[in-house]
Amino acid sequence: MGVAPLDAAVGSKPRVISVSPGQSAPLSRKPAAAAAAVTLGMMTPEQGEAFMRRAGTAESYAGLYACVREATAATAEELAAAPGEFPAVRKPRGIVAAMVEVDLAYEHLGAIRAAGWKVPADHPDLVPAAEAGRLADHLRYSGEDGAVKSLGADFERRLRASIERATALEGALAAGGAGPERLEALWKPVAASCKECHAAHRDVRGK
Repeated sequence: MGVAPLDAAVGSKPRVISVSPGQSAPLSRKPAAAAAAVTLGMMTPEQGEAFMRRAGTAESYAGLYACVREATAATAEELAAAPGEFPAVRKPRGIVAAMVEVDLAYEHLGAIRAAGWKVPADHPDLVPAAEAGRLADHLRYSGEDGAVKSLGADFERRLRASIERATALEGALAAGGAGPERLEALWKPVAASCKECHAAHRDVRGK
């Protein structure tokens, strides 16, 4: 685990930020740790951005880099007034919960794809059609969150397209008989729709 020491000027309360280096930590933890470190006075915004790059955060996450770049150190008074209690578990809801499941299904499909669109030898519990169905289902669930309306018509259009593409992949896997080339042709639009939507709505500051 990578641990950054706290600058003594921040205050007398011990504070430690720990995050696994490299690709082993979830993406969101790396910029969150950097922003927290800047707020605590443990590093400058420039050092925070450098940490994100060393940790493997892609440059395409412009909004995440902006959060760290625009972060400012809190005063000793602000830190002293901040509550020190943290819940052991914070369960995501709505579109956030759905996208957590989407990410997991996408990861599983990546492993299935690497195995030639078959059950991976090192992950025998994965069923290709079920994972594609899981992806499509949770994309649908994300659209049921009332907050989606506030994201605008473009997001809703992109979401519908992603659902259609994931459903087509699910159908081909469930029916059987489709070869790797056909499945790859169905997978590429799924992957592209995710990347394009992220670029338009997730990776932009304020989205």
